[in-house]
Amino acid sequence: MADLPGDIIQEILHQLPVKSLMRFQCVHRSWQVLIKNPDFVSKHLSLAITDKTQHHVIVSAENRTRHSLSWLSYEEETGSYVCKLIEEGSTASYQSYLGVLDHCNGIICLAVDDDVVLLNPGIRQSRRLPETCIGSSDPDYFTCSVGFGYDPRSSDYKVVRIWKSNVDDHVRIEVYTMSSNSWREIFSFVEYFADYFVWGPERKRYLNGSCYWLGHEEYYSEDEPDSDEEENDSEIIVSFDMSNEVFQKISMPDDFQSPGFYISGLHILKGSLSLVQCPWSAFQEKLLKVWVRNESGVNGVWTQLTTVRLFPIARTPLLFWKDGDILVKCNNGTKDLVSYNVGTQHIDDIPIFAEVINLGVFRYIRYAETYVCSLVSVWGN
Repeated sequence: MADLPGDIIQEILHQLPVKSLMRFQCVHRSWQVLIKNPDFVSKHLSLAITDKTQHHVIVSAENRTRHSLSWLSYEEETGSYVCKLIEEGSTASYQSYLGVLDHCNGIICLAVDDDVVLLNPGIRQSRRLPETCIGSSDPDYFTCSVGFGYDPRSSDYKVVRIWKSNVDDHVRIEVYTMSSNSWREIFSFVEYFADYFVWGPERKRYLNGSCYWLGHEEYYSEDEPDSDEEENDSEIIVSFDMSNEVFQKISMPDDFQSPGFYISGLHILKGSLSLVQCPWSAFQEKLLKVWVRNESGVNGVWTQLTTVRLFPIARTPLLFWKDGDILVKCNNGTKDLVSYNVGTQHIDDIPIFAEVINLGVFRYIRYAETYVCSLVSVWGN
């Protein structure tokens, strides 16, 4: 390659996976400088997002004492699934609490005990965020939820952390900015979170400059406004614009409430926000209703895309991946995770725990989401 023009070499390097590029930094000093250049990193990321061969699935699993992160990929040539443990430095699993909060452009936002950590496993970088400006000063507040994403206006990465009071449900918000490596409190319109419980990582997503949360709204009887008895409840979606730093309530699909069904979580399907309704009862037919939102912002329109019939031992759909497949968590001691093709109804068992780490009898899959390997540094440009 030494005789090739520089622009041709760049085009070749843009097509290579992160693992190869990390090795090639040792070839020549000029290559190392090129691969770390922000313009090169940005171009490589944009190509990787559209190249499905560079897509993986991050899976978070745990039992009573151990937590692990692994990534899963499908090799077209061999027709096999490859499972590898994600390591932070030399640590393969965590004895402390670890949870995936969110991820964006190759960076995973993690909760490690009471700290927030940014991790890019592809380039083996991690960064523990500084002490917060709210929780450290007021012990009455606890973290309600955390979102992470990219601000396209400032070309920066941000973490938004929602705190809620144990005393009166008062909500406070702080935002971490990667370029400044600091937290600051913002005073956005946050009344939504006073009444809505924000759920776990499977119920929030980052998409196109905004974080979305699926929460739970409680209504009370109009005849007895002071009554503590709950009358009704429903789901709600709240978004946070990373650029404007404003919260907004997102409308749900019309005629969405279906007796006997619950929402399994927020999903990304073909670049759009998606909802999946599942039957509550294990004795009901495993019929999923899939909804897709075809526009971003507050005024998006929901459409029921399809209805999917699952197999008897299926429990919860985790994500849509490959072409027409759903990654499904199961109610079966011999099968934890399977890939189900909707068209052919073929089921592939994914032995992620047997091949990666033995979590024992009490293993539990908490989270799974499509992940794109990138060169984006957790330390910024």
